[in-house]
Amino acid sequence: MEPEKTTKEKLNKEAVDSSIESHEDNPLSITNPNPVPPITPKNYTRTLMAMMLLIILILIAILSYSITSNKNSQPTKTTTTSSVNALAPAQVSITKNGFVPATIKVRVNQGIIWTNNDTAQHQVSSDPYPTDNGLADFNQAQPMTQNQSWDFIFNKVGTFSYHDNLNPYSIKGTVIVTK
Repeated sequence: MEPEKTTKEKLNKEAVDSSIESHEDNPLSITNPNPVPPITPKNYTRTLMAMMLLIILILIAILSYSITSNKNSQPTKTTTTSSVNALAPAQVSITKNGFVPATIKVRVNQGIIWTNNDTAQHQVSSDPYPTDNGLADFNQAQPMTQNQSWDFIFNKVGTFSYHDNLNPYSIKGTVIVTK
């Protein structure tokens, strides 16, 4: 004969029995005393805000590390034998009488700036007229009005003739590009 169980023991046995009964189909499952609350718009917004804040903090940390590591690094001395971007651009004035100078010499990777000093519009374009295809991209898209400028960098050795697309037979010029 078993001794009489106390009320506490009876309650514990009932709780265990009901837990076992509810999980008879899965004997390995364990009842979680703190179930996850359902997802609500409020919970979702808080989670999203927390994730965004975490991402921002990580980005700030990466940027600050990058900035401080760049401050501490020593600059490296580089020697270049090329004159890329070292040469000042040459200047050509556009007047009612034509390009001044009409022939200009520049070096590879040196630019030329054409400035319209005339009251009439002008448009710099590569020869031959009307195809304007002597040098790729050496064609101004829109005409220049007075005091406007247009520039082009020559990255290829050669002699390139050009014209004013609005006065193709009377206003002509030549660019000689050397090493």
